[in-house]
Amino acid sequence: MRTKKRIAITFDDGYLNNYTVAFPILKKHNIPATLYITTESFEIKDYCLWPEIFDALKIITPTERIIFNNEEFKFANSTLINSRTNITIYDYVKAMGS
Repeated sequence: MRTKKRIAITFDDGYLNNYTVAFPILKKHNIPATLYITTESFEIKDYCLWPEIFDALKIITPTERIIFNNEEFKFANSTLINSRTNITIYDYVKAMGS
């Protein structure tokens, strides 16, 4: 019996082009991937910031889910809701800073 070969695609450095170049290609071809996003850098200006990440989340289809910080978020009422705590991803991120 022949088994399917599988690969994992990851982007580990959080550069802005992960969002502007890679993400549209992955979305177009329905390819799952993991993007490790660095949200702030004082010395290098080519990193994604939270506004860009939230913009990317707006174009995800409602059947998809997001795993963020080991928490699952699914679409409900046009926004991503944490499956365990029932809070929005926006409120979840805000609470991370406190």
